[in-house]
Amino acid sequence: MKPHREALIDMLEAHGWYVYSIEREDAEWWIDETWELHSTWSPTTTRAWLAFLVDPQHEGNRQAGEGVWGIDLHAHAPPRAGHALTGICMSDLRRPDITRDFLARLDALRTKA
Repeated sequence: MKPHREALIDMLEAHGWYVYSIEREDAEWWIDETWELHSTWSPTTTRAWLAFLVDPQHEGNRQAGEGVWGIDLHAHAPPRAGHALTGICMSDLRRPDITRDFLARLDALRTKA
């Protein structure tokens, strides 16, 4: 997940979001980690959560960041299965059309704040 991490952080910052915290403990089995995002654009009270999803077919012991296949966007914490606003596969981070849609859905949370 490391190469995608820096690219994702850059995209988020370009859209007025910063990673406020990263939670790796006490997560459900299907979540590798959760990022709490805060908006740097108005309204700055807007929050969002990204849940990095573990591949359900991953076998054996897993190290942090290993076996991550996707990201779910949540408007509330803690993220729950089936409650995502939208999702994206890690491989889709290289596709501008898909990342634009994902970021647009994230940015739309500001209008609901």
